[in-house]
Amino acid sequence: MYIEKIGGEWLVKHASETLEMDDILKATKLDDNLAEIAQILLTAMLLHPSSELETER
Repeated sequence: MYIEKIGGEWLVKHASETLEMDDILKATKLDDNLAEIAQILLTAMLLHPSSELETER
């Protein structure tokens, strides 16, 4: 399968669930809102690793 067919966001979500990133972020003692923002930023950086400007969009 190609990433374009299954969706990069889905792939990152699946990897995040497999690696139990929610538990890791909770262990950092972030509140739920900040943990969600961190997850969104991680997803954006994985999908657009070479462009901070693209990540901000």
